[in-house]
Amino acid sequence: MSDEEGGHSDEARDHLDSLTRAAGFVGEDNPYGDSNIREKFVWAKKREQEQKKGITEEQARRRDLSRREEIKEELEKLRVRRDQRELERQMYEQELVTKLADSALLNTSLILIWIPIAPSATHSRDRDVWGS
Repeated sequence: MSDEEGGHSDEARDHLDSLTRAAGFVGEDNPYGDSNIREKFVWAKKREQEQKKGITEEQARRRDLSRREEIKEELEKLRVRRDQRELERQMYEQELVTKLADSALLNTSLILIWIPIAPSATHSRDRDVWGS
């Protein structure tokens, strides 16, 4: 079985190496003490059971690939929905700010309208400012 058939092309192996180095998981020096951390994990018992059921390695590989694609699609849908909710939240917040600003402007206008203005000295020269 070549590297391509085993699921690890040179490009994929390089990508995996860069990820493990970036995460600090190189060789024996990883928090799990796993010397095989860079290798693809295979469920040996699961594969044995599949072989007993008559499922070939090719069928299992295609099924696994199909599952990975479904998961990718589902994750993309979730990402799109999350982005949509974030946009809706921002629009809601902007609407709330606008309503509060309008409300504050309206309240300020009402306060200015309803504040009683004391008579000025120019209106009643013979009386004091408060009309007594």
